[in-house]
Amino acid sequence: MINQCKLCKKNMELIDSHIIPKFVFNHLKKTSLTGKLRMTQNPDLRVQDGIKLPFLCKDCETLLNQWEKPFCEQIFKPLHDSESKIESLKYGDWALRFAVSVSWRVLEYWRCERSLEGLSDVQLQATEVALESWRKFLLGRANQVNRFEQHVLPIVGNELPIDVIKSTSAEGISPFLNRYLIRGTQMDVIASEHSAFVYSKLGRVLIFGFIKEPCRSKWKGTKIFGIEGTIKSRGNSIPQYIGKYLNEKAEFSRAKYNSMSLKQDKMVSEIQKKNLNRIAELEIFRAMQLDVELSGKDAFKKVPK
Repeated sequence: MINQCKLCKKNMELIDSHIIPKFVFNHLKKTSLTGKLRMTQNPDLRVQDGIKLPFLCKDCETLLNQWEKPFCEQIFKPLHDSESKIESLKYGDWALRFAVSVSWRVLEYWRCERSLEGLSDVQLQATEVALESWRKFLLGRANQVNRFEQHVLPIVGNELPIDVIKSTSAEGISPFLNRYLIRGTQMDVIASEHSAFVYSKLGRVLIFGFIKEPCRSKWKGTKIFGIEGTIKSRGNSIPQYIGKYLNEKAEFSRAKYNSMSLKQDKMVSEIQKKNLNRIAELEIFRAMQLDVELSGKDAFKKVPK
């Protein structure tokens, strides 16, 4: 397909590009029971991959891919290693470029394929500036992203304000929260009256790309710098409303999970029975165990009588 590449703006033959990087879905399939995925929007449908669209030419796809490998090997995989006790992870200049590439793709996807109608006129104007700023940065035409910062929050241990939760006295916590925090993938553009940012969830890696954020003081320890730095599992803080947002998304995932048809539910049960020796080793099982510890029987699917 000959069309304009979203990144370099040249008329070229475009290839299907992942919006959320492929290595995320490879991990989810590898650590699932069936080797396939069920998307939240339609849990009855099993798929092999995430969303791909003809966004980029081959050269631009190659450009973005060069930052995916170090991020996957040095950040993503250690965070998803069940045996690791992560306190900090060092990164190089590839981390900011990777985070920008994800935020740029998600925002471009949202603008072209979904809707930005929830944003104010001021936020929509900032969106255009953010996209262009990120695009130039990715192409090497700018050395910094200015106010359109990238922030990364890891899901590890039990130290962070929105981390894996083993117990809580708070009310309204979703019985699906740990499964969402550990296994969920998502892309969204979130806006309040004053703030707007791109949200990309890659399993245990949460990336926030600022579109308009006047309250930067509420974000501590999460900013990704352009040369090198450290992603830490302690001492981070984020605005409280993000925790509420994540809990709401976990509840949405739970509702979709409960909407799975009886036929598919029976199929899942049969697969589980045939693989009892493997289940305890899987990431999804450990996530569900945490939800059971947190919420008891509410963590299980409600089957109609």
